[in-house]
Amino acid sequence: MHAALRFIVVSDVPSEHKRVLIDVLTRALREADAAEVRLRNADQAPQPWQPEDETRLESMLERKVARGWQHADEILMGIAAQLHRNPHDIRAKATQLGLGHAVDYAIARTQAAASKE
Repeated sequence: MHAALRFIVVSDVPSEHKRVLIDVLTRALREADAAEVRLRNADQAPQPWQPEDETRLESMLERKVARGWQHADEILMGIAAQLHRNPHDIRAKATQLGLGHAVDYAIARTQAAASKE
């Protein structure tokens, strides 16, 4: 479809027909891309956490504390890539395990303020 679109753009097809063809091909490409994104997102449906997954997550977050928003996101994205899970699932499980301070700066900041008092 990409090749067909490039062909139509440079061809000598009359402009009224060219406009329609470009519109049709562009819509088809958008729909194909949207379908691919939906398929990818369906593949990333939350998987149930196994005890060994939780243990691995705990070991990855051990002694880590987010020093800022960017640092928390870097930790989160790195672990999500290693565990092949959605970052939201990682953050939720880490918080549930009491390790949210490693992947959520708001939690880390709140805990730091509480420990100073």
